[in-house]
Amino acid sequence: MLSSEDIKTGNIYSELVDNDNKNRGAFAKIELKRDSVLKREATDLCIVLNNLDNYNFEEIKEILKYCSYYTISLPRNLNRIDLQAEIINSRKEYIISFEIGDSEDYESDFRESQDINYRINNICNHYQKDKPLILFNPKKLYDFEREIISRLSNCRSNIFSDTNLISLTLHYEGEKKFLELEKELINLSKKINGKKAFMLNILYSEFNLFLKSLQNLEKKGYRFLSFQNYFKSK
Repeated sequence: MLSSEDIKTGNIYSELVDNDNKNRGAFAKIELKRDSVLKREATDLCIVLNNLDNYNFEEIKEILKYCSYYTISLPRNLNRIDLQAEIINSRKEYIISFEIGDSEDYESDFRESQDINYRINNICNHYQKDKPLILFNPKKLYDFEREIISRLSNCRSNIFSDTNLISLTLHYEGEKKFLELEKELINLSKKINGKKAFMLNILYSEFNLFLKSLQNLEKKGYRFLSFQNYFKSK
């Protein structure tokens, strides 16, 4: 094959020739024209898996093999230190999450009307500073959230609000569930303004169907980015 590019237009011309019969000349010609009007319809997607506390150690190892398709949320269950260590030591992308609540939300990481210095110091000293941190604020305590962000900013910069995420709830089971997932991701990616990561829970028994759905989207031109790279890109 002989190819050349027109510097002015950017078009590429190729000729297929028969090396065994040079007198025959080109028996096929290909012309690739650049078109500035054409645009890629598919877009970048960011998927966050949120329920890894429910996985066992061997399942986590399998999940980590395919992290080019999604970002995982570090399990918070203190009884699953083994899972946390496996994820951290894998050097794969993950996010850290904490929840904000009022004074009655005893399971929240940050509660109003309490001294939050201990929690702030713990986060600054024990969690990797380069990993994205997400603050979930279900009761929309925005003044309290701003206070937390202000204090955390002294030790880390990758702090995100839960407004950067869309939580997906799927209603079907089996293959229908993941056909629904594909449609939701396509429709939402066209409708939303700005950048939103999509967060969902997947059972390990569903993982192969989940992965197949993401690969189907990839074939259609969608690209999957890690949480950090997604929010860095323009």
